[in-house]
Amino acid sequence: MNFQSTRDRGSELRILYLDAHPEEAARTLATLERAGITARTDVTSDHEECIRLLEENEYDAILSDSDLGGWGAVEVLEDLRTIESSPPLILVTRYLGEDTAGQLLLDGAADLVYKDRLALLPIAVHRAVREQRLRQGRARAEIALRSANQVLTALIRCAPLPVTVIDEKGTVNVWNPAAEEVLGWGKEETLGKTLSQVLGTDNGLADLLGRSLAQGGVIGAETSQTRKDGATVDLRIFSAPLTDEHERTRGVIGMLTDVTERNLIIEAFRESKERFQSAFTHAPIGMAISSLDGRILRVNTAFCEMLGYPEAELLRTSCAELAHEGDRSKMSAGSEEEPARLELRLRHRRGHLVHVQWNTSCVRGANREPQYKIGQVVDITESKRADQRIRRYAGELERSNQDLQHFAYVASHDLQEPLRMVRGFVELLARRYQGKLGQDADDYIQYAVDGATRMQNLIRGLLAYSRVGTQGKSFEPVDTSEALNQALLNLQAAIQEHGAAVTSDPMPVVPADDTQLTQLFQNLIGNAVKFRSQEPPKIHVSVSDKNGVWQFAVSDNSIGFDPQHANRIFQMFQRLHGPTKYAGTGIGLALCKRIVERHGGSIWVESAPDKGSTFFFTMPQEATGAA
Repeated sequence: MNFQSTRDRGSELRILYLDAHPEEAARTLATLERAGITARTDVTSDHEECIRLLEENEYDAILSDSDLGGWGAVEVLEDLRTIESSPPLILVTRYLGEDTAGQLLLDGAADLVYKDRLALLPIAVHRAVREQRLRQGRARAEIALRSANQVLTALIRCAPLPVTVIDEKGTVNVWNPAAEEVLGWGKEETLGKTLSQVLGTDNGLADLLGRSLAQGGVIGAETSQTRKDGATVDLRIFSAPLTDEHERTRGVIGMLTDVTERNLIIEAFRESKERFQSAFTHAPIGMAISSLDGRILRVNTAFCEMLGYPEAELLRTSCAELAHEGDRSKMSAGSEEEPARLELRLRHRRGHLVHVQWNTSCVRGANREPQYKIGQVVDITESKRADQRIRRYAGELERSNQDLQHFAYVASHDLQEPLRMVRGFVELLARRYQGKLGQDADDYIQYAVDGATRMQNLIRGLLAYSRVGTQGKSFEPVDTSEALNQALLNLQAAIQEHGAAVTSDPMPVVPADDTQLTQLFQNLIGNAVKFRSQEPPKIHVSVSDKNGVWQFAVSDNSIGFDPQHANRIFQMFQRLHGPTKYAGTGIGLALCKRIVERHGGSIWVESAPDKGSTFFFTMPQEATGAA
């Protein structure tokens, strides 16, 4: 019998032979050689040498006598237990007795051949080496399988998609972190349970995996699944059966994709498309879709009604053909890059012109290439006519205002002279006949003097009011602190007389008419002094930045007034108190309002009886051309 197949042809076995009798060792090796077993053999009977050889070499087999002079097969077996994948030990010895031989085989010896039956040794070597190779192959296969399982486990754990595996009974064996995240149940809540136990009756996932388990083959489908928190997710599921070596289904693996967001996008796109269709069709303004070269592709009802054409006729024409000859160049000059806003004249089917505002933009595809143009067309014919009427009325109103301002100025100016004459003669009567005509006459004369004085003040107020818009100076940068100081200087006598205290924040520079700004501060602070309470007047002027405008506030501790009169007091000749209690014409606050509005601002007041008042007004921080 030839045992060349024990190793690859052309190679040899490595054998360690332990024997204390050299002549017996030679006979044993000769037996192997005659049987066709080529071996490179190390022979020793020394224990330490044996250990060294085992550490330095890899042997296919060890042949050992049971008695090696002070040590033997028992010690060799103990040494082999410390070596991973140790070679098989074949006992080649004299007869030992059944008990001793059986114990050595139980302790790990691969085989036993008595020296008087060496013919059996080649068979024993061949069998031991072959079994060792099989064991090593199985070990390598198990290591590879464990490694593959570790890689597969890591891939499933790290997979961005949810992965689950159920066995043939429907029990969950795998539930990766992505499945935990998408469906909400943790691994400890799912492993060892069926999907129905975990997910409940609303269980599209379990139904699909169960169908894959029953039918076999790969299944791809979509379903909805309720999460642990009650929310619903849409899942795209691909499942495949797991089979054994006999192609029998032992389980199913399912890979899930959360397509909730995709479905929402699709639904949103569908709804958007429907909304666009509805908005396009039912828009109250004209809508037109045209090709890049201007051919009309689609129009809505409003566009057809605007120009009097049926849709079928419009679809056979172009945008340029509808335009007036003088406006066609505007349509061709538009750029595809930027939206265009054009005012055009379109030809109605009956021949008259329709003025429109045509807003057009280019619609691009996914590759950013222009696809078509969409236009919004608004009929502005009536607006154009209204603009012409407004311009005509504005011109007439401007002329009327100029005439009224001129009349107010002339009337107030021309009334001054006769009024001064009346007042002069009445005052002369008062000086000459005071106490000579009786008390009633003295009172009547005083009434006449007071009336003339009030009339003169009213005329001066009207004159100042009319001059706000007609004789105001152009706006220049004005330091409001200087205007405030000038106003205080003008009011110095009244401030000192009544012990008023006036304070202010740091004041800004604004574009204004410095004379009118001084008049504004003077009127507001003068009112605070005039309508003082029992306490000495305390007035503070503050300012704050309010989104590009300066907001001024003039606060006082005056007698205040009912908030219901907050708008009335800015009207001409409107007074809350009789002239006998508080002097004045009722024009001062109206003049303030006129000045503030000329500067492009607004004025208002907050007040309450016995709580003081705060007058607010705004001024632009930059010149606005309001003058």
